[in-house]
Amino acid sequence: MKHSMRLFAMAALTLAAVAATGCSKDDEHIESTGKVVVSTTTVSLTDGTKALNSQGEKTFSTGDEVAVVYENTSGTLVKATVTLAEADISNGGKTASITVSMTAPKADGTVRIIYPAAMATAGGDVNYSALANQDGKLTTIARSLDLALYEGSLSGTNLPDIPTLDNPLAVCEFQIKNTTGSTDLTPSITMLYIADGTNSYYLGGLSDLSSIWVVMKPVASGATLTFHAAAGTTRYVKEISGKTLAAGNMYHVAVGTTQLREGALFGTFSVSGTKKVHFSQGNLKYTNGTWSFHTNQYDYMGGTSHDVSESGSTDLFGWVGASSTWTGVKQYGVATEGEDALNKEDGYGNVAIETLKANWGTLAISNGGNTTNSGWHTLTGGNSESAEWNYLFNKRSSALSKYGSATVCGIVGTVVLPDNWTLPGGCSFASGMGGWDHNSYDATTWPKMEAAGAVFLPAAGYREGTSVIYVEDYGNYWSSSVGDENAAGSVFFDGNRLRVGNYDDRFYGQSVRLVCE
Repeated sequence: MKHSMRLFAMAALTLAAVAATGCSKDDEHIESTGKVVVSTTTVSLTDGTKALNSQGEKTFSTGDEVAVVYENTSGTLVKATVTLAEADISNGGKTASITVSMTAPKADGTVRIIYPAAMATAGGDVNYSALANQDGKLTTIARSLDLALYEGSLSGTNLPDIPTLDNPLAVCEFQIKNTTGSTDLTPSITMLYIADGTNSYYLGGLSDLSSIWVVMKPVASGATLTFHAAAGTTRYVKEISGKTLAAGNMYHVAVGTTQLREGALFGTFSVSGTKKVHFSQGNLKYTNGTWSFHTNQYDYMGGTSHDVSESGSTDLFGWVGASSTWTGVKQYGVATEGEDALNKEDGYGNVAIETLKANWGTLAISNGGNTTNSGWHTLTGGNSESAEWNYLFNKRSSALSKYGSATVCGIVGTVVLPDNWTLPGGCSFASGMGGWDHNSYDATTWPKMEAAGAVFLPAAGYREGTSVIYVEDYGNYWSSSVGDENAAGSVFFDGNRLRVGNYDDRFYGQSVRLVCE
């Protein structure tokens, strides 16, 4: 992939202290009780025009703010903010005069100069967390995120002479394209997530942008950049290795992406030593002759009863198998209730056990490709060491640290993290089953977790006949693996336990979550 870079014109900024208050012996004594030192300083930019533009040029403008953070005699960092007026700016916008009042500055104490002031926290640190959520617009970067920074010491009780402000960030202009690069997808992109293994950047609510601008921390050549992009419900992915993003540089990058199968989520999960899968966007459901995935990962039908007739609806399926003599929805496990009903209706005595594989992925799923045998399948399970559910939760790299009980948008269940994971800014995650409040995500934080690849399995309970019980208490998910003439492999969890070697009677209606490669 080709890219170009341009050194920011504002990569080196100069501040010169042109006037300061002198000190006498008496002044030094007064200083310790709260002396105010007024310092006027000229801030210089090398060249450029208003704000950071697509050529990397920048000048000062009326209304810009600069933060000066200094250490006082109590050892506390204090932030002072200066707003530039028209009269402060000279030399074609390349220099600006600022006046700062410092109360009891500590002689030779710490000083930071942060521009723009929006990148300074109330406590005087650099607000790098502001980079985690961006809007993709260059004007926002210029106004709020285009950081220039000096960190050093006061010269006595005055600002240092001619400090240089370095730009510690890189600015990238991304265009999202199809695999061959022949089609520009950027105007249709509604969400973009970028991670480098340490830092991540989430851009939601995008609309009709010709370029997506992101300011990022520098990236070394050994890092891998992960891109997850969405255009509505269509999802695209890309990983780029060996690219360097250096501080003070601007990059223009076309990202050729791969479109995921309809209905597939971003995260990649190892389910064997050689097999990786994507989960479907939600649990499987059946409504009046149509199979589909729930719209959101936390959706489920719930209720006290499900209509399990051909024209009814359910998302809790009995385990029967595609070799059953049942037709329509019953063919895939909408049993009535009880072992006797199952054994009489599915023709079990005429079918060998090994052919009774409940693989709901052979269905035509309306928002999963809408064709039979479209690549979806049910994970294998039971107590076999090679079972895919077992590998996911117990055997892949760092498996035990990659799932945890949680509440997502008010619904309880289990969050599972993908193989390659970078925690999004503003989010947290604690592994293990520690109760439903162990992790909590709302309508603001969950979209970021999902964009980073997290999967959520809601605790939708299970069905006996038409009665649905233990909703929001138990999660029960079928595998494709048979146990015996009465049972099949499943995954069970509540807020404090998770079991992958479980077996349940086939007539129970349980959740189904499909995967694709």
